[in-house]
Parts: sequence; structure tokens; C-alpha cells
Amino acid sequence: MKSKILLFASLIMLVITSCNEASKTDTKVAPDYDAFNKDVEVVRAFIKAHSDEDMTALNNLLADTVKYSPAVYNGNKWLDKTQMLAQLKIYHDNFENLSFVEGNLIAFQTDSIGAGFYSGSVYPEKYASNNSGIRTYGTWTANESKSKQAVSVKYYGIINVNSDGKIVSFTDYFDVSEISNLLSKSAVTK
Repeated sequence: MKSKILLFASLIMLVITSCNEASKTDTKVAPDYDAFNKDVEVVRAFIKAHSDEDMTALNNLLADTVKYSPAVYNGNKWLDKTQMLAQLKIYHDNFENLSFVEGNLIAFQTDSIGAGFYSGSVYPEKYASNNSGIRTYGTWTANESKSKQAVSVKYYGIINVNSDGKIVSFTDYFDVSEISNLLSKSAVTK
């Protein structure tokens, strides 16, 4: 009799445990598209301000505590707001007609350019509280100011926006060698 009671109690515990697990895994949180779209508009405003060479607008879009990681390797050190704005000013001083086209070709999308902005919901657990990064894809084009030579670079960036609509971190990825080579040639031909 004891073994039947023990077996029955074990079955009840198994059912209760499996029901609890099902409720934990079945719960899905819908993406917050409103927050995503709001953050994308901040990124688009930044892109427009950079294209327009509007340093005041760029300054206003950045949090005072923004952390910036430039495309060029710098020992993986964060730059502050002043340093970031100085980097942007270098582009403004050396290029004109800055323009950004959102999106890149994506492996499963062979006939058109895909969307330019993404935000995922799966992060390593260690970083799960910081899941608002907008991954930005596209192509920057410009003309070098002196030679008028065209330059284009594929671009990828990770941009985090806070609840006040300010950019709090910004990481750039693109091949800076074409830009560096163009500027070096321009300096030689002065």
C-alpha cells in the first residue's frame, strides 16, 4: 500500500512539475515594435544630421555620457562624446555629399536590398538587460572634398538609445582603408 501511495504522489509531482515547465516555456513576449521604431527614428535623425554635417544636431542626439567605438582599431577603448564629435568632424572636413542608403544584400534575399535596421531579442544571459541595440546596415557614400573622388563603404553599426531618445553607445564597423588611402593620396597631391 505504501508503494502505491508513493507511486501516486510521485505521479502527482511529475504532473505538477511538467505543467509548471510548460507555462514557463509557452510564455512569449511580443517584440516592442513601438520602442524599436522610436529608436530607429533616433538613428535616422543621427544619419541625417551626419549627412547634413550638422554638428549641433549630432551633439543634441548624443547623451553626455555616450560611449563610442570607432571603426578603426584603437585597442578597444571607448571614446567619449567630445572625441566622437571630433571624429565626425574629420569626415565633414574631408568629404562632401555624405549619403547613407539603408540596408544590405542578405543571403536569403538575392533580388533586393534588405531592411537597414534590426534589433534582436536573444542575447547571452550576461548581457540580456542590454537588448535595445539597433543593428544598422547600409552603405555610406561621399566625395573627397579636394579631388571630388567618390568613395563608398559598406557599413554596420550597433547603436543604443536610452529612454530619453539619446544615443548612449555607438559602435562602428566598416573598412577604413579605402578612406585612409584616398585621404593619403589627396594629401600627397596638395
